[in-house]
Amino acid sequence: MSQATDMAVFRTADAPKSQDEIQARNGEMHAAHLSSHSGDTDAAYAVAGMLQHFPAAGVVKLHNGSSFLEVLTPAASAPTTAASTGTKGQFWLHATGIDICVATDTWLRFAGASF
Repeated sequence: MSQATDMAVFRTADAPKSQDEIQARNGEMHAAHLSSHSGDTDAAYAVAGMLQHFPAAGVVKLHNGSSFLEVLTPAASAPTTAASTGTKGQFWLHATGIDICVATDTWLRFAGASF
């Protein structure tokens, strides 16, 4: 399989013409992503909107079409109030739910519930 060097939106001239071609192209892009990804490094092939988890750091990144941006990062310590020090995108998991920093020093708590 030849790996694509550009995984942006298809130009009309390059777009697959049939459902089979679309499935084949999607399969190739997925395989390229999986074969080029190794744990805590940015994937070599990515498309805008793709989320990637970096397990060692606990970070989740979102690809914006040209690079990965951190969208969720573990906080250094649990927030004690809604105004605890924090940076947008930080989170803290605890036994009863998750706390997410939605703006500088602004935390929201989401309680977990079984279903």
